Amino acid sequence: PQTDGRYIGYCPDGWSYFYLSCFKYFSEPLSWDEAERRCQDAEKGAHLAWVESAHEAATLRRTISYHQRVQPVWIGLQKSKE
Repeated sequence: PQTDGRYIGYCPDGWSYFYLSCFKYFSEPLSWDEAERRCQDAEKGAHLAWVESAHEAATLRRTISYHQRVQPVWIGLQKSKE
């Protein structure tokens, strides 16, 4: 999940800071909807992470690979049912 942050000291305990946002990795397997709810329950204003640049994608990929290498990881993309 991702929450808006303004500086490193802003992130809640257990969260990582990157480019004005705070990130937290959860290891339990969940559906996309369950993962989004887990983020929202973890911290006010939190959502699944979304990527806005190649640099941010590379950083997020490195962060995820630090935590795990086998299970898939949800981010804030979702295929529309339309």
